[in-house]
Amino acid sequence: MLITTSLIYVLFNGTWSISHTAWVLNIASYEYFLIVHGLSFFVFAYNFYVYLITGKQFRADLLTLICCCCRSFSSISSSSAAAAAVPNADLRVARHGQADTAV
Repeated sequence: MLITTSLIYVLFNGTWSISHTAWVLNIASYEYFLIVHGLSFFVFAYNFYVYLITGKQFRADLLTLICCCCRSFSSISSSSAAAAAVPNADLRVARHGQADTAV
């Protein structure tokens, strides 16, 4: 995995460095430099994809995290749906300035 991430880093940053040098020396066009410069920002996101592809433990932990988030979201949705199902007759609204003194 270390070799893969190192090669991808060299690929992205090396391409950018070569295109920048070519642009400064007026060998490459500015549009080409802008395209390579935009693609060079993928160097900041590639670790996630390398770990996703090569890391079995990373995929397992990510799946656990996603499942926990989905379960907590569904429990929030069901509790808000249950609160919305309460009949209005059972609710009492406090008047302005009235404190809740029930203990």
